Amino acid sequence: PAANRNLVLLQYKMRDSYAVFLSHPGSFNDLAEGLTFYANKRGQNGSLQGILIHDVRRPEMGVTTMAATGQVVDSGGQPRMIIFNGRRQEFDRTTGRLSELAFDQYVLDLDALRNTSSRRLPDPREQTVIELLNPSPEMIRARGPVSRFWGELHSRCATPFLSFSYAMIALASVLAGAFTRHGMTGRILMGAGAIIVTQTTFMTLSGKVSSASELAFSLYAVALLPAFFGMAFLSGDFLPPRPLLPRFFP
Repeated sequence: PAANRNLVLLQYKMRDSYAVFLSHPGSFNDLAEGLTFYANKRGQNGSLQGILIHDVRRPEMGVTTMAATGQVVDSGGQPRMIIFNGRRQEFDRTTGRLSELAFDQYVLDLDALRNTSSRRLPDPREQTVIELLNPSPEMIRARGPVSRFWGELHSRCATPFLSFSYAMIALASVLAGAFTRHGMTGRILMGAGAIIVTQTTFMTLSGKVSSASELAFSLYAVALLPAFFGMAFLSGDFLPPRPLLPRFFP
């Protein structure tokens, strides 16, 4: 769960990174719904030239900011853009009035400009066992019924058994049966196919357990049955005979 949470946080960080949006000069980038950013080209030291920011998130008050150059800086962990030699125009649609402000230097708080929410509810696969057993009402409203959390819990508990089953499938594929000089390509392919079928069936049932809790038993059965079949092959008379050792003593 901790690894999944860190991975998702990294994905969100990369997706929301302004370096990604601002690294494509010559194209219009939608930073948010109704907020468009454009830069003509990139100058020296990572500066941007020919900047246009069009904000129509409030339809009654459109704001357009134009600047000759700009630079993105990190101030205390908060991204800010300093733009130089530009104009800021506000158009009030209710009155039809256009207000214009010329500036030599203007600072834009990108987080405030984008108006993103800093709090994100984790997905069930990112939660701990305690959190899955006791989901908050907010999580239930945002992530679905309680059965989804139970489905994730069953999937998490059954997954470790797959490692043992895969090991038994591999051992049975290699050790069971008579020795042949033609190699074991067929056995290896059969073992790989059995692992693929087991994994596919397990993943399919994992997605259905969240909506049908009665399938939880079948999830554990799929994870454990290959191990029992592998041990049955290995414990029978299917093992190849041991190679004869040279006799050094009469």
